[in-house]
Amino acid sequence: MKTKTAAKPAFELILTRVVDAPRERVFAAWSEPAQIARWFAPSPYTLPKCEMDFRSGGKFSMAMRSPEGEEHPFTGTYREVVKPSRIVWSGEFPDGPKEQMLTEVDFEAQGNKTKLTVRQTFSVLTPETAPRAKGAKQGWTMTLDQLAAHCEGSSDREIVVSRLIDAPVARVWRAWTDNAEIVKWWGPHGFSDETSAREFKPGGHWKHTMIGPDGARFPNYATYKEIEENKRIVLINAGSKEDAEKGVGFRAEITFKAVGNKTEITMRNVFPTAEMRAHVVKEFKAIEGGHQTLSRLAARVEGDFVIFRMIDAPRERVWRAWTTEKELAAWMGPKGAELGHAKLDFRVGGSYHYSNKFNGVEMWGLATYEEIDEPAKIVFLQQFSDKDRGLGVHPMSPTWPKRLRTTVHLQDFGAKTLISLYWKPVDPTEIETKTFTAAMDGMKGGWGGSFDRLDEFLKS
Repeated sequence: MKTKTAAKPAFELILTRVVDAPRERVFAAWSEPAQIARWFAPSPYTLPKCEMDFRSGGKFSMAMRSPEGEEHPFTGTYREVVKPSRIVWSGEFPDGPKEQMLTEVDFEAQGNKTKLTVRQTFSVLTPETAPRAKGAKQGWTMTLDQLAAHCEGSSDREIVVSRLIDAPVARVWRAWTDNAEIVKWWGPHGFSDETSAREFKPGGHWKHTMIGPDGARFPNYATYKEIEENKRIVLINAGSKEDAEKGVGFRAEITFKAVGNKTEITMRNVFPTAEMRAHVVKEFKAIEGGHQTLSRLAARVEGDFVIFRMIDAPRERVWRAWTTEKELAAWMGPKGAELGHAKLDFRVGGSYHYSNKFNGVEMWGLATYEEIDEPAKIVFLQQFSDKDRGLGVHPMSPTWPKRLRTTVHLQDFGAKTLISLYWKPVDPTEIETKTFTAAMDGMKGGWGGSFDRLDEFLKS
């Protein structure tokens, strides 16, 4: 019998590189979005978009930006993730055939260094993709230069998070520099902030206490070192004035970059040792907390509605209440609402079609699920509807936004669960934005009433 051999790829590139850093450090640079965003592009290109579900079968979505501002998006699927020795992914460009590119990266420990082998193949070449293959060697060589510089520097002591915010730099800057504003959004989901003193100037101090959703208190004493208006803030953060005087703390640099009428915000924290970085990542979930903090900042300046609620039930139990038809119908809706119709198809692309009668008025709604990450996150597009699932309008407010995107985060606190809910109009008109903004206080009562019903349902 003849053995069947694999078809020869239309293009193949193999590169090796020795990086002067341990294998675990180099592998982490490929597996954390905040890290990969700093080097995964040939200079002078940047990577403003980097969304990763880093696991076998997980998806990624990225976009490289040229110096002229042109973006080149690409998506793909992780086919194999073996920590810390191997990563394989298939990649797709919007102008080419599906799964046209396969990339394999092997990590070999050589003492305290790492030998990288990158193999990239194209199954077919088209007039659109052939130029990419032609430039692949140069592009990968420059990209690996960026990786080496990243891994061989202070990156094992850094945490870097960034976000593109839909607001001009001046508005984002004000949210950081106005004492009354920063306490409205500072900190991860569910946190509040008590500020006793803040002098926003070089040499000034910010003495404040961050209070977690479980009531835990975290004292902070920051000293501002450098301030460039609308561009850059540098500070040293410690737990107390005494710690600051002893030199115990970490350096934080916040940069503001205009991208059209939007702002690219980057927070870079540098710790004295790699061990301290590892400690705050493990014990305090500092990377996730950084992303949550920037989510709250974005919501603040973009005019989104945000509400947090600690529920007295484990996360898996709360997840079930959001994702099964009978349970969702039992509590979703404002206090006093009478349930009419409820039909749930819980999957990406599925929907929840329902009706409630409130104060004698029948209201139909339709939620279409866009993202599901069990048991941590649900994203759905929400609209008023009718019994035939059509697009409806608010029966008591015709200028209410036609569609809203709802993002629900469920965070594990042992026997309790923190719900963080973000509500944002989708492509609103000016009058719809004004209506939404004016109704913020009422939304607190509406969603708060729903969460009261959820609490009662789970207790019963």
